[in-house]
Amino acid sequence: MSFTEQYHHMVIFNATPFGDYPTDEPSRHNHQMITLKNLRIRVLQDYINQSHGGNQTKAAAALGKRQSQISDMLSGRKSFGEKVCSTMEKNANLPAGYFSVVLLHGVALTRAGALMASEWEKLDVGDRIEIEQEIHARVAKKVRAIRAAESLRAVENPKN
Repeated sequence: MSFTEQYHHMVIFNATPFGDYPTDEPSRHNHQMITLKNLRIRVLQDYINQSHGGNQTKAAAALGKRQSQISDMLSGRKSFGEKVCSTMEKNANLPAGYFSVVLLHGVALTRAGALMASEWEKLDVGDRIEIEQEIHARVAKKVRAIRAAESLRAVENPKN
């Protein structure tokens, strides 16, 4: 199973179209955004369950950490930032970004992208529409420029 397939369910499963994540009490309509810290905890727990049958000691050995550190990370008592994640990924031969990539509607986001997505949630609908229109205009301009450059190359270097 690919990295994308493996973690698609973790973030996307409960996501609304606006990228927020409902709590366990949907009747209260209380939504909360998943944080990078919570994502890493969920990914770490999923890694332990899938790769080591839920055995923290075996996972800790593969990740180059003590079992007590893994337990503290899972409980939230100990945070794990970019350096720790990168070291664990290397030790366990995991892809770079394994503990930091967020999948939002099937798109892998880097930490920067995830932070931008959380900022997006602070905007009202009018602001979002305005920004989306600007993005579409810029992408269309870029596509036109690329096509023009390709056409120019084709004219300059015709294939016989």
